[in-house]
Order: sequence, then structure tokens, then C-alpha cells
Amino acid sequence: MKTKEEIIRDEIRSFRQIAFDLCKWGVSVLAALQAAIFLIRKEVYDYLTTHGELDPKLYHYLPWDRYLIGTGALFMVASIFFIFTVILGRRYRFYHQLLEQHAESGLPIPKVRGIGRFLMATLYFTFPALDVAVRLYIRIHFELQLHP
Repeated sequence: MKTKEEIIRDEIRSFRQIAFDLCKWGVSVLAALQAAIFLIRKEVYDYLTTHGELDPKLYHYLPWDRYLIGTGALFMVASIFFIFTVILGRRYRFYHQLLEQHAESGLPIPKVRGIGRFLMATLYFTFPALDVAVRLYIRIHFELQLHP
């Protein structure tokens, strides 16, 4: 029969594995969504130019109102993964505190560091942030080419 400490250590190990899997899935989903949004934006731009709503000689990019719809979708998905990560982190810290109370073997207890939680949680928001940053870079670069 397992002791309380062994059971708690197993739970901590499983939560750590779930956190890494969640991180992998979150990044994969956001990268796939970013690729899909790129293709959708291209189709919307083509549609707007063929139907005369945009002049391709004046506008080489999608208008901001249409562009930010995709960024909003990225932000929503990033928020969902962020919330899951926060919930998982709370459960992990709960079992960590429980292990500190029931540690009898003298084995070292892994420390909970704030930087790891911060990096895992904010990793998801790099996708919408980079989406806007790349758009701003392209816009500024395009404007500098037109008006040197």
C-alpha cells in the first residue's frame, strides 16, 4: 500500500505531465489557427479586391477591422488555454503544499518557481501579440516604401 507521500508525489508528477501536454497542445492549436487565419485573410483580401471594395493598387493589405477579427480569435483561444493553465497551476500548488505537510521520507521537494508559471501561461499570448506586431511591421515598411 502506498503512503500518503507517494500518492501525493504521483499526483504532482501527473499534474506536471498534464501541464506540459497542455502547453504542447496550446502551441499546436494556436499555430494551426494562425495558419488558417492567414489563409482566410488572403481569401478575404482577394474577395474584396475582386468585388471592387478595395483597390489593389492603393491597398496592399487587409483593412484593420477585418484583420483584427482573426487576432481576436487568436486571443480568445489563447485565453482559454491560459485559464486551463492557471487552473492546473492552482491544483499543482495545492498538492505541493500537501506534500510539504506529509513529507516523511526526507527526499527533496521540488520547488514551485514563479518564472515557469509565468512563461507557460504567457506563451499562449505571444501568438496574438506577434500577429499584431507583424502587421504593424508590414504596414510601417509599406508606408516607408511609398513615402521615403
